[in-house]
Amino acid sequence: MDDITIFNLHAVNKGALKATVSVRLGSGLTIHDCKIIQQDGTLIAALPQRSERQKGGEVVYHDLVEFADPKTWSAIAPQLVACYRAATEPAYTSVPEVPYHPSGSEKQRR
Repeated sequence: MDDITIFNLHAVNKGALKATVSVRLGSGLTIHDCKIIQQDGTLIAALPQRSERQKGGEVVYHDLVEFADPKTWSAIAPQLVACYRAATEPAYTSVPEVPYHPSGSEKQRR
């Protein structure tokens, strides 16, 4: 899905939750509070959810948004993760080349 706008990226860094982000689809639909989560060292994007505590104390999560075509979210999620990475990982700039002279081969200047 190419026609999306990603905005409102906010770093959270609380446990597995790394950030929240909003996305606007080409159709005009805007989804707020998508989450960037780190699980087992891997970053994933998740739709907004609500939690529900079960009788046994277990907490289950339910997505608040559902796409008729599951491929839609599969196309959007990697773009949200890429946006997060671009915003949080250090940018490496190129270093100008410096002449290298192995020891003993450098000409001495007088």
